[in-house]
Amino acid sequence: MKKSVILSLVLTLFLTLTGCQKKNGEDPEAQKKFDEFVNAEFVDYISSSYFNLHYSVIDAEKYGVNRDDVEVTLGDDFSDAAIQKALDEFEETKKEFKAFNRSALNADQQLTYDIINYQMNLSEEGINDKFDYISNAFSPMQGLQAQFPTIFSDFVFYTERDIQDMITLMKDVSRYVDDALSYTKKQKEQGYMMSNASADSIIEYCNKIVENGENSSILTALSKNINDFEGIDENTKNNYIAQTKEAFTQSFLPAYQNIVDTITALKSDDSNALGLANVENGKEYYEYLFKAKTASNKSVADAEKALKSLAQKSIASAQKIAQKNPSAYDDYYEGTTKTNYTDFDTMLKDLNTWSKENFPTINDVPYNIQALPEETANNGIAAYYMTSPIDNTHPDVIRVNMTSGNVNDISTFKTIAHEGFPGHMYQMNYVKQHLDNNYLNTCVNMLGYSEGYATYVEFEALESIGINANLRELYRDLEVYQNSLVALMDIGIHYHGWDKAETEKFLSDNGLSVGSVDAIYDQIQGDPGAFLSYYVGYMEIRELKDKAEKDLGSKFTELGFNTALLESGTAPFSIVQQNIEKYIKENK
Repeated sequence: MKKSVILSLVLTLFLTLTGCQKKNGEDPEAQKKFDEFVNAEFVDYISSSYFNLHYSVIDAEKYGVNRDDVEVTLGDDFSDAAIQKALDEFEETKKEFKAFNRSALNADQQLTYDIINYQMNLSEEGINDKFDYISNAFSPMQGLQAQFPTIFSDFVFYTERDIQDMITLMKDVSRYVDDALSYTKKQKEQGYMMSNASADSIIEYCNKIVENGENSSILTALSKNINDFEGIDENTKNNYIAQTKEAFTQSFLPAYQNIVDTITALKSDDSNALGLANVENGKEYYEYLFKAKTASNKSVADAEKALKSLAQKSIASAQKIAQKNPSAYDDYYEGTTKTNYTDFDTMLKDLNTWSKENFPTINDVPYNIQALPEETANNGIAAYYMTSPIDNTHPDVIRVNMTSGNVNDISTFKTIAHEGFPGHMYQMNYVKQHLDNNYLNTCVNMLGYSEGYATYVEFEALESIGINANLRELYRDLEVYQNSLVALMDIGIHYHGWDKAETEKFLSDNGLSVGSVDAIYDQIQGDPGAFLSYYVGYMEIRELKDKAEKDLGSKFTELGFNTALLESGTAPFSIVQQNIEKYIKENK
């Protein structure tokens, strides 16, 4: 945390490994060594932290990892020694990687090489003393205080030992939060303290956790999961539930009270209430953050131009439809059109059937849909898909906020498409089934691709419910327009240094009136880049699809394009672009 990216540096590198090895190539010995290197990095990744192990594999020994060797902890401390250790490991890995000659590798290994090289360069850009203390440990939407309820409520018990590990992790919350708060105190000393608006939002959220106390839905969810676990007797279950409650009251709740007390004391009128551009080295840091969030090769300036163009095209299309069909325009804003769905399961089954016509086939995926816990539901989350280990034999899980709208709302349908079929759940299972590769399945994390893809398919899936074509286009055009404006505000606030007056003028100039701009400004200011993965990622995919449709004309097919889009998994868009260009060339 001392440096915004260093502690996750080695993990960031390991999150870029991919490739399916072929037998023939220019240098078999070099290819063998490269395979060994990649496999070693995979093993190092899953054994480097408890969470990497728990979320990547169930049977650790199967992959050469002794579970007893992995400490059950929320993470290393934020000391200079821990930072230096991470840096040393990164330098050693980089030296080993740079010794490989790309031309000696086969085509699939070259893809692996390119992705590692991409992420390594990005990581090196983030290792900069100028970026010390810019990143926040606590922030309104993405801070630690918002992560812990999800981590524990959704903690999956594959074995009885997982229950024991969860209790150990719960006991570790106080230690971890203490360390993060020490970092936050140093952050203030360096002039990078969060805004008072962000502080107030965090304090309010944590106060609710504390006020709920032992009535927390986190405890309720954990108790249910322990009771539902098969293979242990009732006395043992009750003992685990009692231990969980004790850890929650003695570690979790005091940690949240500590957050409230510390951040309240740190609030001050001289805290930065504007974007990153208004703090020392903040604009340069935003350029790095933009790349990390989007996986795009575009500069911030070029992305800004592309977003403006997309916004203009989208609003022009919407205006044309509204003039031709005013009733569709009224329907969109009034939300009068509903789907026929009364449950999520039927919705997902129909989406799965539709997906098989437009996306490459995957085997059936067992899944469960569960309600979000109260603390998470109150944090503005609509839904999320829980990524499963590569050797998982349990149903996948989608969590849905049952308080956000009705099941038959169009927005609910789009959310389920985003998280389920053909969104995250489909995409992650496609990778597992079509790219039989441990590295790709566990270690790749390009949010710009994954969230951009899920945003893209939620609009595509509207075709499956048979609503009026004009209304369907309005949903896409007007929401893409608004999404583009949100991304442009993120750039405006954090790259150009807009204040609230400039942000309000931007909205007004683009035909949007929000009453008070405070809420949206504070949200974007408090979590830089939070929406970029979705909206810039979508823009990249939209550009690729527009090009494919233009170049191929009648030879373009949805199935062909989507297959090329999925081919390399969650890769940077430079790789995805190559796949789309190959698809175009082969089908002209």
